[in-house]
Amino acid sequence: MIGFLSERLRPSRQYALGGTVILVLLAGIGLGATAIGRYVWAEHCFGAAERALERKDFAAAGDYLTRCLAARPESADAHFLAARTARRALNYEEAERQLREYQKRDGAAELLQLERALAAAQHGNLDHVEAPLLALVQQDHADAVLILEALSRGYLRSLRLEDADTSLRLWLERRPDDVQALLWRGEVQERMLHKEEALAAYRRAVELSPEQDDARLHFAELLLRARQPKEAARHLDVLRQRQPENTAVLLDLARCRRLQGEAEEARRLLDGALAADPENAGLLGERGLLDLESGRAKEAEPLLRKAVALAPYDRETVYTLSRCLQLCGKAAEAEACVKKLEEIDAQLARLDVILGKMSAAPYDAGLRHEAGMIFLQSGQAKEGLRWLHSALQIDPLHPPTHRALADYFDKLGDHSQASWHRHLAAPSTGAMGN
Repeated sequence: MIGFLSERLRPSRQYALGGTVILVLLAGIGLGATAIGRYVWAEHCFGAAERALERKDFAAAGDYLTRCLAARPESADAHFLAARTARRALNYEEAERQLREYQKRDGAAELLQLERALAAAQHGNLDHVEAPLLALVQQDHADAVLILEALSRGYLRSLRLEDADTSLRLWLERRPDDVQALLWRGEVQERMLHKEEALAAYRRAVELSPEQDDARLHFAELLLRARQPKEAARHLDVLRQRQPENTAVLLDLARCRRLQGEAEEARRLLDGALAADPENAGLLGERGLLDLESGRAKEAEPLLRKAVALAPYDRETVYTLSRCLQLCGKAAEAEACVKKLEEIDAQLARLDVILGKMSAAPYDAGLRHEAGMIFLQSGQAKEGLRWLHSALQIDPLHPPTHRALADYFDKLGDHSQASWHRHLAAPSTGAMGN
């Protein structure tokens, strides 16, 4: 009996084999489910990256694509989109790495060629890629907007303002509400001294993207320069709620209040800001102007003198100091300020001429060097350096530009950079390079 029961309880060979098959099948189903899960997750991340790119959120798109590739490293499409995302975020090294991965997975040769051309274009290396890219735009290529984006960035980097304006207009014809195109067009129009066109572009960009505080502040400053304080104040009130400690916002808001006849509110704003930033030339100049307009020239004088010492080429402050000195009976010093104003006005007039000439001669390194020098001399170092470096993009051994940069870095105490530029400015340098 025991033996019989033992036989009944012992699994048969057939039963054992059947159980093994079931286990294998279950394991296969589990592995399949895992693979399907990875595929679904990768597709989700890829779609999220595409949506982030539509908002031009390159950081978020890059994060989603990293997750996508962790799940599906063999995906050529994901590597290509990661390359394009990195390139648009100006991470050229990562863009090239992803393109190499795309190429390993038999990526389309024409897409590889296009992406590398776009990287060159937006970096300002336009010589060999500009004409074929423009031809693709004329053919209404599927990526025409991305091509125009890269060309616009490259033109801006090279300060080819007329070409930038043309590419931005073509971009906006296809995407009238593209905020990036509007902001860049505003910048181009501003640099070309087209005030109304710049205001229109910035106004539309801020309407479409109200969370962009930097764009809103710049737009408000342009409105102030155009003597439109009411509209400027609306934008500055928004910014003050978001950034109550921002000195630039407080200064611009004080200027609005003065222009709106609210002198006491302007004074209160300026005194609070100066307590935190007593060496700010803009705050000092505006506070001095308030005193001057209130009939307190003697109180205004030390404020204005300090402001001019900090920003000697700020036209409005120099002009205000000249008025103040006249009222204080200091005619000789006032006359010196007038001469300074004439010098500033001559530089501005010359800059206008240079920009006009540059439309016909966009590859003239000498014009770019001269524009850079005007900006440097007027205390606008960032803008001056942009123009000088754009001259070197055209002529890498342009001696006057290298001499200017050598002098600039010497004054900063960066003698290594200064020595390098002085070496490149030497007459023998060109011969050595041949």
